[in-house]
Amino acid sequence: MGKRKEEDDFIDDSEEPETTSKAANKKQKPSKDSSTSATKEADEKKVYNLSQRKRAQTNEYKGHKYADIREYYEEKGSGEWKPGKKGITLNKAELVEFQKVIQNLIDEL
Repeated sequence: MGKRKEEDDFIDDSEEPETTSKAANKKQKPSKDSSTSATKEADEKKVYNLSQRKRAQTNEYKGHKYADIREYYEEKGSGEWKPGKKGITLNKAELVEFQKVIQNLIDEL
């Protein structure tokens, strides 16, 4: 059988968009307050802490802006918070559709 084509051209919703700045990889330690609050990173992005390990923010990938909701983990050696595999990245149209169903989801809980 032939070799499979590299999957570099495929964008998986479970992967975080790549960033070109090393400063973008450094995250602030989230507060233990479970309320939604915005903090700014070194590169002036707003980060909304949803809980201790879950954050929402906007990212740019290949000239397009996305909303990114992701779980973070604390790296054992350095204590630095890094994005995990679990999360979702939505474009503006998907985010608007999600916004329409949020209240229904809340009512069902």
